[in-house]
Amino acid sequence: MISSIIVGAGKSKRFKSVVPKIFYNLHGKKIIEYSLEIFQKADNINEIILVLPSKYIDTKRFKTLKKKFCKLKCIVPGGQFREESVYNGLVHCSEQNKIVLIHDGARPLVNIPLIKKVINNTKIYGACIPVYEIFGSVKTIKNNFLEKTLKDTKLFVAQTPQGFNKDLLISLMEKIKNNFEIFPDESSIFKYFGYKVKVISGNAENIKITIKDEFKIINKIL
Repeated sequence: MISSIIVGAGKSKRFKSVVPKIFYNLHGKKIIEYSLEIFQKADNINEIILVLPSKYIDTKRFKTLKKKFCKLKCIVPGGQFREESVYNGLVHCSEQNKIVLIHDGARPLVNIPLIKKVINNTKIYGACIPVYEIFGSVKTIKNNFLEKTLKDTKLFVAQTPQGFNKDLLISLMEKIKNNFEIFPDESSIFKYFGYKVKVISGNAENIKITIKDEFKIINKIL
């Protein structure tokens, strides 16, 4: 039995909109619905916890989504930081579920093969994240000037879903509840406490909605 937490409580600052990015339509569906649909179809997932900004949580929204996605267990409010939002979702996972997958709701191109791959590796290693490699010349910048070039260094960007032993993740997060802001994701928490995190190849398509995509959405709305 596996829980999935879809996190959509971000403030969408780069999107420059009063409405969260996940609620905009993309090819006839709200961005968040793409993720909900895939996790609904995934055989190994038996419940979905959706994390949203508190002002977007109401009975009507839950009932509407529940009709489309029967695995949706509940909608819970996000926190000030990402890891606080994740923790709010974690405590609503069913007790008997031993694995949890945490997915960024702004990544609509997740697919079932990747979900299965993360699950299988999480069962073996206790923690698993998909990544993709950065190609090209990577720079660090300070005060709007080039600081240095990261030459001959393999850099990777983490994707989601990230898979974890649920009970262990909860126990680790409870130890750093006052410092959620310093951890960018759950794998960094595992690493902080000395646990190994299995890394697998992700999907090139499974990236966040880009700035270019955001302009397409805005132009469509306008």
